[in-house]
Amino acid sequence: MEPGDTLFFLRTVHAVGVVEETRRTSVLADVLSFAGARTVYRAEELQKMCAKEVLAVKFRLDQVLDAPVSRENLKMLGVMEESPQSIAQIKSEEGIQWARTLQEG
Repeated sequence: MEPGDTLFFLRTVHAVGVVEETRRTSVLADVLSFAGARTVYRAEELQKMCAKEVLAVKFRLDQVLDAPVSRENLKMLGVMEESPQSIAQIKSEEGIQWARTLQEG
């Protein structure tokens, strides 16, 4: 992930964000310093996560879609094959074109 990359937040896609900055670390103090008040996790939860390397992502909300896009439609559009359990990259040309239409809208 690089600053400026687009993020789609899944359950169904209803929010789109843009990556500002990322950090990989397993040091709790680094995560807390990096995230500041922008995290939804308590320090105790972050400490458990830091048992292995953590990817922290700062992003800004770009847009909220009028109508959420369902998993079935995302699969049909080639955005994803299965529901991701973490961060995943859109690889199909159809999915990339769909993402571009959101950025242009």
